Amino acid sequence: MHTEKPIYFTFADLPGNETIKNLLVETPSLVQIELNSKENRYTISQRLKLKENVTEADNQALLSPASYRFQVINEEKLSVASFMGLEYSLLPEDNPK
Repeated sequence: MHTEKPIYFTFADLPGNETIKNLLVETPSLVQIELNSKENRYTISQRLKLKENVTEADNQALLSPASYRFQVINEEKLSVASFMGLEYSLLPEDNPK
């Protein structure tokens, strides 16, 4: 929250896996993190443009947080932190208020 320059994030495949990448029309752009707390909760999101005719197996991979890594990117557009295989417990729907 106290950085001098902007920081960014992106979601990506786990290392050695290209499932998500292969289902996207284009590589998503980085999203600048704006930490505005509301009810002590931070929400970050990124829109991904999918290819047409995604199979049910592909859809399940896309919907599984465990398929992704979350990368924090510094002002030089370099990854400075990477969280592998997101867990459902990290998602707001699974955390009661």
